[in-house]
Parts: sequence; C-alpha cells; structure tokens
Amino acid sequence: MEGWKKLLSKNDRLEANVLEAALEEAGIETQLVDKVDSAYNTFGEVEIFVRTENYEKAMEYIQSHKV
Repeated sequence: MEGWKKLLSKNDRLEANVLEAALEEAGIETQLVDKVDSAYNTFGEVEIFVRTENYEKAMEYIQSHKV
C-alpha cells in the first residue's frame, strides 16, 4: 500500500472499528486490513493504516486520547 503506513494492530474487530471511526472523525483517513480468521474469529488481527503524511498526527491523537 504505497503512501500508507501501519499505525497499529488490534486483535478485536470492534475495537479497531471504533478507533477507525475516531480517527476519521478527527480528519485522519484510515484503511483497515482485516487478517482475522473468518472461521474462528479468534486468530489474527486487524491492521490500521493511515496516510504516511498523517502518521504523526494519528500517533498524537492516540496518545492524547489514550487509545
């Protein structure tokens, strides 16, 4: 994914979706890559990517909101 940087990974889809919504609300474009096993929903993780130029802003958002 050229122009995108991995922000973090979550084991919980719901938690990843909530974080994605919060970042989008803050004006930070995101992309989720779901690597959770669809048969069991317990293996794997959801990776959250942001545009490279927004990486620092996203990290500051996460740290200031204790996400």
